[in-house]
Amino acid sequence: STQLFVTVPEEHLMRMLVANDGTAHHPPVSVTFAPDPATGTPAEPGDVVVDAGGDTVVVADNALPVVHTIDRASIAAGAPAVVDLDVGGPVSRLAVGVVDIGDGLAPVVIALRSDANIAVAIRLFRPGFREPRVAVLGSTELPSYPLSAYVPDNRASSTVCCRGLSSDAVDAGEASAAWAAVGMANGQVTYVKLDAALGRTRPVVRLFDADADTIALETQFMEARKERGEK
Repeated sequence: STQLFVTVPEEHLMRMLVANDGTAHHPPVSVTFAPDPATGTPAEPGDVVVDAGGDTVVVADNALPVVHTIDRASIAAGAPAVVDLDVGGPVSRLAVGVVDIGDGLAPVVIALRSDANIAVAIRLFRPGFREPRVAVLGSTELPSYPLSAYVPDNRASSTVCCRGLSSDAVDAGEASAAWAAVGMANGQVTYVKLDAALGRTRPVVRLFDADADTIALETQFMEARKERGEK
């Protein structure tokens, strides 16, 4: 059978439909999203994607500053497990793929804010890792308003980004297979680095080819981690 996920903004919910099952009738299953607890603003679910492993359904919200994530198995069980992640503003578009974020492959969603030139990266559930089921990896400001995004699926093969990097940036370790592409209103495409190492506890999300000082700081950070025996 095939599961279809459809959002109904005016009813503040998502419906799961089951198709291509000739053996039984499956009534639609609804997942209702709660309003903002502080303001009472109703949810307006919009774009929806499912990760490559089929574990997590991700729903953008046109009104609330959150992205809704749902354990897909819990929907069919009749008790949808919804976790809302704060992304700072409403979201227009989602894109999902699988990249190595620095400690192994992970399903990653890029959420494009509709109220600002910002892209937010979200890690989804991955079996075998002792970590929260979903988490915001970080966000970055974009040169122009975001219209669409793409995250590669690197489970079988990968492409290193990016062609326009200078030789100095490549020598500094700026090239990476952990990337996302964002199409913008100015007619250009920009690339987001998902495994930048500047940070004490986790990677940060930023545009590729940052200034030389930032790259140097990241290189020093990675060298210090290696000296401590950390990955």
